[in-house]
Amino acid sequence: MLEALEITHAFQRGQQALFSNISFQLNPGEVKILWGLNGSGKSTLLDILSAWTQPSRGLVLLNSKPLALFSPDMRAAKLGYLAQFQEIYFDLPIQTFLKSLNLNVNKAVYIFLTQALGLEVLIQKNLNLSHLSGGELAKLSFFRVLLQLSTDITLTEQAPYFNKYLLLDEPFSHLDWPYQQQLKAFLKKMQSLGLGILLTLHDIHQLFDFDNELLALTNSGLKVFKSEADFKSYIFNVT
Repeated sequence: MLEALEITHAFQRGQQALFSNISFQLNPGEVKILWGLNGSGKSTLLDILSAWTQPSRGLVLLNSKPLALFSPDMRAAKLGYLAQFQEIYFDLPIQTFLKSLNLNVNKAVYIFLTQALGLEVLIQKNLNLSHLSGGELAKLSFFRVLLQLSTDITLTEQAPYFNKYLLLDEPFSHLDWPYQQQLKAFLKKMQSLGLGILLTLHDIHQLFDFDNELLALTNSGLKVFKSEADFKSYIFNVT
């Protein structure tokens, strides 16, 4: 389980908190969507959940253990995070870049991920990273994070990704509509394999596409919605 306990965060001491007392759980094989208006702190909360940023107050637990106590390698094998904006710090051909990750992934798992994400042709082209479109880079970045979570995985188990978690910040923002649908289908498949997934979205028409709970960051704290009807009723009443 990935758990946020009473998370409060301000960018500087003495400033008003961006959000306060945020608590929720993400269980294995569960998808939850985090929504909020611009500036509500969605990306910052993901940064905290992934240990990129330390909260002003509160605790993040991974499988009942404080996330801060995990070594970087142990954390990377259990918790993957794909930020909204990906930057290229070096320019390599795709295949060289993938080899440089030095991730020992089972061949069957590698093929499964490549095919499920529709990356066979792109990898075969072996373009330099700087020549990729925003959508192509987003796909490759997503593939990298999944490889990171797959170093000890075989597909012979019923739920091989049980107790592994994936955080995605606006994962559909750079993708064409057909690939958005492909990625949604892939995430549902990964959910069935035990992966817990938390993603931020701003498009209110996609907030319940995974038969999921919605976590809404509001001025009055975190609100949980279990149905689209309840969420729309809330939005109508506060606007």
